[in-house]
Amino acid sequence: AVADILPDIAFMHWPRDVHSDHEVASQLSKVALRHGDRLLSSEAADKWYGPARIYQYDNGPWHTEGFEPDTYYDVSDVWVESTEWIGKLMALVQNKTYDPKIVDPAVKVREVLLAYRGAACGIDYAEAFRAGNAYAQDIL
Repeated sequence: AVADILPDIAFMHWPRDVHSDHEVASQLSKVALRHGDRLLSSEAADKWYGPARIYQYDNGPWHTEGFEPDTYYDVSDVWVESTEWIGKLMALVQNKTYDPKIVDPAVKVREVLLAYRGAACGIDYAEAFRAGNAYAQDIL
């Protein structure tokens, strides 16, 4: 599927996390994204060039170790809708029925984190990433 899509951008876990499965997912993503031509069939490998941009994301407080973002994305317009999604995910993980009137602590933590990151770059709410490959920006 990735060979059919040929993505220009990819997102992967930050490699240092208290959850070993996240660390493994990060390493596997790195190998697959940078060396996809060696992992795909010969026909698909001929088309593979890998994404031009790779961004790493964290798993939030108490999970990710040593994450220092250098790239921010404004999510102010979608934050309210995303809280419902996070609430539903947490209800599923906890095997509970989702109730929009009950705000899961994970939603509160996420809101504080995204507000903090937004403040770091001058907006209301921001997702934060670490660029996996540095590139020049045209700023002048």
